[in-house]
Amino acid sequence: MSSAQGKGSGTHCSDGVVSGWVEDTKADGRCPYVRLNTSSGAKDSPWVGPKGAKKYFSFSGVWGTVTYSMGWVNC
Repeated sequence: MSSAQGKGSGTHCSDGVVSGWVEDTKADGRCPYVRLNTSSGAKDSPWVGPKGAKKYFSFSGVWGTVTYSMGWVNC
């Protein structure tokens, strides 16, 4: 997935673990993150910046359907 501020990816495994990464692709003062939308609420990856920075994330205990979206914060 990608947005104007960055790109990211996530994988949901059958053992309830979601892992992935998020990368800042633009020098705009905004730090992107990946949002996991689950049946029990939303979880956000760490924010990442400046341009070129990449962070990995992992969540456990995530069951059911997961959808992904990108967001950003000023940083």
